[in-house]
Amino acid sequence: MKTTGKTLLFLLACTILSACGTTSSEGSAVPAVSKPSISESKPSEAVKELVIRGTNHVGIREYVTLTATYGDQAVQPKWTSEDSKIAEISSKGRVKGLSLGTTTIHAAYEGIVADFEIKVTESYALSSLVQRRTKNGYRLSVSSSGNRFTDSRSFSLDVYQNEFDYNSSSSVLIPSYGRAKDGQGKFFAFSLENGQIQSPLYLRDQTITLPDSFLGLVLSSYYPTSMNQDNTYEFDSSTTAGTSLLSSYFEMAVQFYQETKKDNASELKTKRKGLRFTVKDDSSFTAELTFSDNESSIKMDFSRKNKENYSQAISTYLNENVPSYPEVYPDRNRLYEISQGYNYRNDFGDYINKAENKTIHIGYRYYTDKYIFNFYENDYIEETKGSYQDDPLISHGFVDIQGKKNIPDGSYSFTVENGKVVLGQRQKDSSGNKYSHWYQYQASPTYYLNVLKDEFYCFESVTNDTTDKGNQYVSKSDKAATITNNLFSDIIQLLSASPVGLRFALNEKEGSTAFSIGGLFSLQNTYFYDYYKYDFVNIGTTSSALLDNYLLSLEDAD
Repeated sequence: MKTTGKTLLFLLACTILSACGTTSSEGSAVPAVSKPSISESKPSEAVKELVIRGTNHVGIREYVTLTATYGDQAVQPKWTSEDSKIAEISSKGRVKGLSLGTTTIHAAYEGIVADFEIKVTESYALSSLVQRRTKNGYRLSVSSSGNRFTDSRSFSLDVYQNEFDYNSSSSVLIPSYGRAKDGQGKFFAFSLENGQIQSPLYLRDQTITLPDSFLGLVLSSYYPTSMNQDNTYEFDSSTTAGTSLLSSYFEMAVQFYQETKKDNASELKTKRKGLRFTVKDDSSFTAELTFSDNESSIKMDFSRKNKENYSQAISTYLNENVPSYPEVYPDRNRLYEISQGYNYRNDFGDYINKAENKTIHIGYRYYTDKYIFNFYENDYIEETKGSYQDDPLISHGFVDIQGKKNIPDGSYSFTVENGKVVLGQRQKDSSGNKYSHWYQYQASPTYYLNVLKDEFYCFESVTNDTTDKGNQYVSKSDKAATITNNLFSDIIQLLSASPVGLRFALNEKEGSTAFSIGGLFSLQNTYFYDYYKYDFVNIGTTSSALLDNYLLSLEDAD
């Protein structure tokens, strides 16, 4: 506590007064004497102190609150920070860490000033500590010890911005391998032999992420949020948060283990007990898993990398080579080939009126190289007329016209009124350029297949599926997910699901060919899919007499 000049004068005055006598009513000086009565004596007042209380450390971008008392009373002093670049303090005593270092907080009240030293560290929240040491890449070294393990086991994992590679020379661990992105952002896997890249192959699943595919370090919930004096966090595995975190790090540690007679991953899982984090410095930390025998552990040492994109081995490889592609299933190429004619039909299904116990066919969508036509049955139009008063349902589409008299070449909208085609506006892009064909601006299965052509290798064969749709394949990639988002927006909105990929089915039997399109979705970490109810059929043989006759009726240009 600092003592001001005012306080010293006050104490000095009290001392002088206690040594002086008093004056009698007659004005004579009377020496000061102590009265024998205890009941009449007054004890001297205790000197009040200004005291600051609170945590003497704070993390960067984190807060602690200081309080002050003067004597026995809580007070609100004037707060200041000696170095506001290290830490700042509000008028209510809330300290925010700004940069690494130590500064002094001053509190002033009624002329008295008190000081409080506070240290600013990188962070005292474990989630922040972990994130800062791993988000830009890291080195993970894992070792095991104790009687739960037949042999001492160790391996390392290097995670970069666009790559990770796993290394081990132990016979009880899986062979070394890695994953990386090429210059176009496509994932490929490779094996490692003596630090050299071997057998690089693009992955069918292009939805993985590099750090999170192993760790999920940033997403985990880290409790408690305070650090012990030895920079150690001890987790209670009986709590929900503790159990989740323990499970996450356990799976990370054992996923590289080969199963052995004594110590397979399943057995270890039943024996895991606790998780301890120790922060070593501003660039590294250790996570240690303990088991119920209290003599075995798996230690994971993390150390930060500095925004490295690739290892030298991968950088050298990508400068000179391109990974191989996995086999494209013949059905994918077959479907691509038969779709290029833009000729197939899709059924709209049936409308069921439960109140009147009747079923009405809705209609068809015709695809040909000259038009796309949404045809609705007259019975369905009449049945639903009351539901579309502002915008009555009507058969419509887009048709391409070339070489006809009095009609400029281009692609036009049209409607069907009283059984006749009524031509609408010529279609154009945002720059005013006229379209020649409907499929240049209207989506179709052919369009989606063309978008995905360079990613046919991503399609995986679907097995153990009970739907009667023929051979099925699924693609998990950003492009496939975008298509699913467009095609199945109603399902996504209704269920709050996330699009993951696209499914195709090809069924060729008894001389007929049909294909179907489905979406792959994720909901609460569970995959599910949904197909269009009706397949695309009449491939290569689809036509509408109404549209065909209309085009024939147009007079050819001279």
